[in-house]
Amino acid sequence: MVAVPWLRRHVGPAGYNVAVNLNDLEQLGLELRRLGWKKHLVHARELYAAMREGRIASWSVEHAERLLAVLGLGAHPLPCASSCPRCPRPAPGHWNGVRTMLHLPDRWVSQCSRCGAEWVDDTARRCSVDG
Repeated sequence: MVAVPWLRRHVGPAGYNVAVNLNDLEQLGLELRRLGWKKHLVHARELYAAMREGRIASWSVEHAERLLAVLGLGAHPLPCASSCPRCPRPAPGHWNGVRTMLHLPDRWVSQCSRCGAEWVDDTARRCSVDG
C-alpha cells in the first residue's frame, strides 16, 4: 500500500484519528434511511464499509461531516433558522445578503454574506408541514 499523508485521517483502520467515527456514520445512515434519501444512503454505507476495512471510498469524510451537520447530528450541527442567527434582519427592500450554499431534497444551507454564518433554512420544511 502506498503511503498517502491524508489517508490515515480519512479512512484509516480503527485507532486512527478520523474526523467522523463509525457511530456517527451509523447515525447518518439511519437518518438518511428515515428521510428516504436512497442515493445518499448508498454512499454512506460505502464510506462506513471503507472506514471499517481501511480503504478509500467515493465519498469523503468531509462530505459525511457536512451532512451530519446539516441534518443536526454529530459534534457540530448547524442551527435551523429562516435568516442569519447572528445579524439583524435587513431593512425592507434591501438585499438580505444570503447565499444558498447547499441544496438537498427538503432543506438547504444558507450563508450570510456579512458574517459568514451558516444555517439550515427551515422555510421549506415549515411550508410543507403548514400546508
